[in-house]
Amino acid sequence: MSDAVYTYYRFCKYSITALLMMGLLSAANFPERKHKRKTKITIRGTSTTTHQAEMMVQYYAQYWELEGLYILVQFTARLPKQYQGYTQYLDHKDLQTRQVTIRISNQISEKQQWLTLAHEMIHVKQFSRGELIYHGKSAYTWKNQYCKDVRKISYRQRGWEKEAYALESKMLAKYQEAQRLVAKR
Repeated sequence: MSDAVYTYYRFCKYSITALLMMGLLSAANFPERKHKRKTKITIRGTSTTTHQAEMMVQYYAQYWELEGLYILVQFTARLPKQYQGYTQYLDHKDLQTRQVTIRISNQISEKQQWLTLAHEMIHVKQFSRGELIYHGKSAYTWKNQYCKDVRKISYRQRGWEKEAYALESKMLAKYQEAQRLVAKR
């Protein structure tokens, strides 16, 4: 067998093994669901690695069983200073599409960017499952509780923010542990 053929054989063998292992890990952590609609992810303007951000979004989408979304994550310097990130969610019922735009400041540390991404993906879960509904202007519904003017509630006291802050570090840790397990295999 020539060196080129042998090298190609080894590459294919290890690539297939890696794919099978990733499939087994996914199957073990995420139960099979019917009628899967793939979530499409786009990462733009990242000051860190695009691949890392995409893997994180995929992990959180699988973990929360979010399907059929179009997710754009944009790392940008064009956020007001008080914001590290924010999420916009649009449900186009007539087009049967759900679009998510997450903007994260690239002026914060990489670690804080990943924590912010975890936080914003919790908001994606909340919107996607109908736990959080934006009605326009400053009106929201949080877990069937309507709030006409959210500006009357301090930012950290809003139910959806309490949940996101409570879970963001845990979700980032879960993602990092999953990455360690994949690396060990």
